[in-house]
Amino acid sequence: MLLQQNGSGLSAANITLLLKRWSIPATVLVMSSLTLIVLLGEGVDEDSIRRLVRWSANVSVLLFATAFAASSLAGVLGRERLQPLLAARRQIGLSFAVAHSFHLAFLVLMLQVVFAGDISQDRKSTRLNSSHSSVSRMPSSA
Repeated sequence: MLLQQNGSGLSAANITLLLKRWSIPATVLVMSSLTLIVLLGEGVDEDSIRRLVRWSANVSVLLFATAFAASSLAGVLGRERLQPLLAARRQIGLSFAVAHSFHLAFLVLMLQVVFAGDISQDRKSTRLNSSHSSVSRMPSSA
């Protein structure tokens, strides 16, 4: 078992210390590495940025769910088993904020790439306007 108190494995105190010290730097490292790998490997185009948006959203949801559900899970699975997670909830919540900041940056970057800085144009509305007639579906008496 990973959590052992006799020194042959990681203790709950050591895991708590690891989570408290390294959850935020690890989030920054993972998100930065992911960004570099995708953008250097695929270039800055709409598909690569969409991939980053999806990935950052997934990481954000995982961190949020972990921080938010820790106390509920501790009630179900036992407080002693999840003590490291409970003790590091604040740092995990801040890691969520870091990952979500990356997500926001990717969304802004996607706006810049997709709309080339001009967000007043809507690509879907130009397509829809050409295929829809101006006839109302509802009678005017309704």
